[in-house]
Amino acid sequence: MTGLWGAKCRYVELYIDGLYQGIYVFMDKITQDENRVNVNEDSGYIVKFDKTDIADRYSGKEGANEDYKRNTFTTSNTGRTGISTYNITVDQAFEIEYPEKEDIVDAGGSWSGTVETIKQRFEDFETAFEAKNYEQVRAIIDYDSWADWFILNEFTKNLDAYRASCIFTCNGQGYKIQAVPLWDQELSFNNAAANIS
Repeated sequence: MTGLWGAKCRYVELYIDGLYQGIYVFMDKITQDENRVNVNEDSGYIVKFDKTDIADRYSGKEGANEDYKRNTFTTSNTGRTGISTYNITVDQAFEIEYPEKEDIVDAGGSWSGTVETIKQRFEDFETAFEAKNYEQVRAIIDYDSWADWFILNEFTKNLDAYRASCIFTCNGQGYKIQAVPLWDQELSFNNAAANIS
């Protein structure tokens, strides 16, 4: 509906060893690619705001290099830690999906510096928004993509909207943050146990 790439998905009925396991959504993964999420290879990034567990927060190489340890972040206003859900404890945080930390560190770059740069962009947005400095807000976010994102999430009554499974992209430092692609709509159209009327 937005004219931008959206994850292709389809409902599938799952059988394991002949036993019916239910209906699931089979969906494309969000990846950097000129035919999917088209951000600059050298300076662009894809960030997800979602529930994260310890596997999301740390890389398998944390013993080799301290710079590998940080994969997620919260801002001054957005995110929480230590949330109990589904019998596990998670954080609600931003997670950098692209670039891969191994690519940055193995090439001699600073992963902590990358995380700080991206985090600061979101902090700048929140600070400008809180101060009602809408000229600065317009300089930081792409209004068209954010408007589409809000309208579609409201129209579909997406239960996950604004709190989980939110994807943001940017083509580099100084570029506007886009709220694309739209993602995780399986709880839309009142397709959940919660009453959201």
